[in-house]
Amino acid sequence: MAAQDRDVLINEIRLENIANAIRAKNGQTDIFYTVAEMPSAIAAIETGSQIPTGTGSAASAADVLTGKEFVHSATNELMQGTMAINTNVDSSAQAIVEDRLKLTVGTSGYYGATATVNMLASELGDATAAQVLEGSFFSSRNGLYQEGTIPINNAINQKLNISTTSYTIPEGYHNGNGTVSISLQTKNATPSNNQQIINADTGYVMSSVTVDAVNLTGNASAENVLSGKTFYNTTLTKQNGTMPHLGNSAAYQYASNNTTKVLFADNIFYFNPYKISDGTTKNGYIALRYSSAKALDETNALGPGMLPSNVLFAYPASKFGNATAAQVLKGATFTSSAGVKVTGTFAPKTQTVSQTITLNAGANTTKTFTFSNLTTIYGITKMQKTSGSELITIFSGYPDVGTGDDALNIPSGGINGNRIVQRFINNSDANNQSAEIAITAVGV
Repeated sequence: MAAQDRDVLINEIRLENIANAIRAKNGQTDIFYTVAEMPSAIAAIETGSQIPTGTGSAASAADVLTGKEFVHSATNELMQGTMAINTNVDSSAQAIVEDRLKLTVGTSGYYGATATVNMLASELGDATAAQVLEGSFFSSRNGLYQEGTIPINNAINQKLNISTTSYTIPEGYHNGNGTVSISLQTKNATPSNNQQIINADTGYVMSSVTVDAVNLTGNASAENVLSGKTFYNTTLTKQNGTMPHLGNSAAYQYASNNTTKVLFADNIFYFNPYKISDGTTKNGYIALRYSSAKALDETNALGPGMLPSNVLFAYPASKFGNATAAQVLKGATFTSSAGVKVTGTFAPKTQTVSQTITLNAGANTTKTFTFSNLTTIYGITKMQKTSGSELITIFSGYPDVGTGDDALNIPSGGINGNRIVQRFINNSDANNQSAEIAITAVGV
């Protein structure tokens, strides 16, 4: 390269460097300066003695970091900054704003990237994990962003009954919809003679037991119940019986060596036949009646009462008759004032008397049979038709004679002393009918 060309290139490079310096001083990068423009551009460059006038309020020492110098824009004075550089300061929590914790810092100054802002942990609260629901996170003086451990039970339902009488509520959160309940049951009971234990059915708790009223329908009164015994009739009020025990009240006993009590009857009755409750017919029964109002041979009536199981009823023997053994046929027994079932010793005589009865057609007659060997006739042992017409019969209303033995058949005509009267009739159309009648009587 020629020297001239080299000089031109050097000048161009110098001019380019000058232009770049002007642009750098002015803070510009895209302006192109000609050689003619460069002097004015250089004149416009501010030097150290040319301090621009600010448009805002002038900075003070408190606005500049401590240890840093600056020129006051109003006084052109070189000054030292006094703004504190904070690396560890205290603060207090104020509120949550837009999901951020708002802190109040009490110390002014500069806070760098490594500055520490301290806040009292107690200002975050004192909750522990055991006081916060599981699944929820919290911060407190006990730690930052911890998860709670309180179990979430939501709604728990439990029924109590006679088997499960209590329920321990589990620790944790309940949403208020759970219940502890019982199923009530009512029952009815009928009174009985034995103790009854009324239990609730499985799964129930007894709320009430209704005991049916005792339906007492008794009609006994105190005088109907033995003295010393108690009873109930239409109410549950216990009553005492007043009925006397006649065995204890009786004044007589059978004998000095036999304490069986004796009660006195006031009348005697003969039953023949007598039908008992099972339908069986009994003949020849004698009944004695005890009357509470009046009893024979007692000064004072005992009144109504209970009869003892071992008691005798007394009735005057004279009321059974006054016959003696000598007045009763030998071998026959009787009861009278002479005793009970006494055997008779009387041996009577017998005599047979016959008569022939003759009657025309339709006629009737009364015949007297006289027993000359007897003074008094006691009865007939035989009456029979020994021969003759079968057309002769006993008159209507009289016992039939017949042809056989009719022992002890007493004629309706009756007995008078040593005579027997009987009536006969011819019931046919034939006249002059005869029959022989024989009667055997007993007497003395």
